[in-house]
Amino acid sequence: MLNSKGAIFDFGSYMLDIGSPNPQEYGKALTYARRYSISAIYGIASEDDTDAKEFNSKPDYMTPKELKGMTINYDGKRKDLTEVFAMAMAGDELAKQVIKDKGNSVNAKIAIKSISAIYEFSKGLLKDRDKEKSKQDAEDQKIKEIVDGKKDSTKKKDPFAKLGE
Repeated sequence: MLNSKGAIFDFGSYMLDIGSPNPQEYGKALTYARRYSISAIYGIASEDDTDAKEFNSKPDYMTPKELKGMTINYDGKRKDLTEVFAMAMAGDELAKQVIKDKGNSVNAKIAIKSISAIYEFSKGLLKDRDKEKSKQDAEDQKIKEIVDGKKDSTKKKDPFAKLGE
């Protein structure tokens, strides 16, 4: 800001993490930042903040498409985040430290949260599948026992069997 006497007021800069890199998100972030920084500098109370409802600085999760190509610094090199996550799951101590690092970018943290959610979801699916398989195996065993005649509690006795003897 520059006043009539030529004094310059520098309020510094503020980095906005918009989440997904598309032109609409950049535009929303820029408009939002301009409007509310000017209001703050001049001490102007703005009307209802309807932009804040629409402006979402960071998403809760990333889609698999967004996760594809995400990299993270591992052992001095950029490495695919899903690969580092898998290495951490396999017991690699450095990978665990990289995944848990509080200094990771916001996008990396969201990506890690997303991968974790996908992993937990898949564990639930596998557990459900195993339950269904166990149920099916038990039913198959019952049918086999009936067919083999080893255990036949459902078979009715012939009431006329003694009459024919």
